Amino acid sequence: TNGTFVDNHRIDRRLLRDGDKIQLGRTSIIKFTLTDATELRFAEQMYVSATQDALTRLNNRKYFDEQFVAEFSFAARHRIPLTVLMIDIDHFKKVNDTWGHPTGDLVLKVVARTLAKILRTEDIVARYGGEEFVVVTRGIDKGNSGLLAERIRSTVETLSIPHDSGDLHVTISVGTATLENTNVPSRLALIAAADTALYRAKRRGRNRVEQWSDTDPMEAPPSPTEDTNA
Repeated sequence: TNGTFVDNHRIDRRLLRDGDKIQLGRTSIIKFTLTDATELRFAEQMYVSATQDALTRLNNRKYFDEQFVAEFSFAARHRIPLTVLMIDIDHFKKVNDTWGHPTGDLVLKVVARTLAKILRTEDIVARYGGEEFVVVTRGIDKGNSGLLAERIRSTVETLSIPHDSGDLHVTISVGTATLENTNVPSRLALIAAADTALYRAKRRGRNRVEQWSDTDPMEAPPSPTEDTNA
């Protein structure tokens, strides 16, 4: 409707050349570039290293932070439910201290693969830091988010992770918070709400799901000295 331009000239049809800048309407600009297979592989590797966690192959924290801005804005504008799940592997420090860091790495990879298999393609799952993962899922209300969280928790509980001294079993704690209409003022508040629910699950014995409600206060996570065996 607003015209298509190549190098500032409005066109109806034209053969593109390497380096042409295509302007669609007033705001969108695309650069057309011919790339050989080697350059393409390099570009893909650079993108993966910038967005993916090297150990678990899930999205990394940087990618999550960038995508979550758009997800929250879209959900708030269209009044679509948006749920955040904060997931923490219980007593992970004990796993590292007892069986060593290679085993701890294996546990992280197995849990990460399990999350990726359970979730939908359009959901965002990322390693948030250490033994903590975060999931953002659109269009799932508070009731169904609890069912999803419980499915994840129960699936991880049944995992058998092979180890030299026998199969290893781990559990997770999950905290969920859901944006519905305007009950949460910002994306940071939504993360804080899910974090509040997560630490409630840890305080109440771990290996459980807790959901944040609108009446809950935003609690600060415990300091490392308060929860040394997280």
